[in-house]
Amino acid sequence: MSSGDILRLSVKLLNGYKMDLFVLQLSFMGWHILVLFTFVLLVWIIPYKEMTTVKYLTDIKENYKPKEVTYI
Repeated sequence: MSSGDILRLSVKLLNGYKMDLFVLQLSFMGWHILVLFTFVLLVWIIPYKEMTTVKYLTDIKENYKPKEVTYI
């Protein structure tokens, strides 16, 4: 797959889920503010945030059903 193909597939997969992904990322804002005062929490917050995002995108990928193309 070329990089262009991967980007097009990514856009198709996230169609209808972009706002949910934005809210998911926004939900970690409080944790990031807390990190400003205690840098030790950064060790736990970054992996937790990344794994949460990976799980969310994996669920989208597993539930993705491409539209069937009919040829005439």
